[in-house]
Amino acid sequence: MRLFTLYYPVWIVVAAAIFAVGYAVATGTNKKVFLFSGIGGAVVALLLGVFCVYFMPTDEKAARKTINEIKKAVMANDLGGTLAYVDDDATKTRALARTYVGNVQFRGIKITNFKVDEINRLTSPARARVSFRVGASGTYSSEWGAASFSTLVDFSVVELRLGSDGIWRVTDNLRFSEATGF
Repeated sequence: MRLFTLYYPVWIVVAAAIFAVGYAVATGTNKKVFLFSGIGGAVVALLLGVFCVYFMPTDEKAARKTINEIKKAVMANDLGGTLAYVDDDATKTRALARTYVGNVQFRGIKITNFKVDEINRLTSPARARVSFRVGASGTYSSEWGAASFSTLVDFSVVELRLGSDGIWRVTDNLRFSEATGF
């Protein structure tokens, strides 16, 4: 099933080509124009679909970009870059970022199982809920010394709010738990 969902445009082209060949054979048409126009139409439809999937901006892609930009800023120990993607009203999330960014030297951060659960453009401002897992390792520095860590965190809910500049930002509505198996 996963093969079909990953490569469904290819299956559409294959089905269109088979249909074109079958129709030409069934009707006794020996003109190559029908075959080439059918296959050509399928290829144009495929290219249009690929363009839409990869190059058209969507809210899902923008939400994923926000999470990835936060990851890059945290890896670079850039508090300003991290807070740029946190909503101004999100005081708890801003405090959480100030606690960890700068005090933790991350060796690696990996985001998996990213899923957009909901996007609601009917609210003002628009809101989105995403969920994902984060695996992180690094060294935490404090006044008592430094300690290495590696952890896996499940973010079951991260709410994003669309800013007036078109950028999704993280709010205070975060639900997460430390997971096992890292």
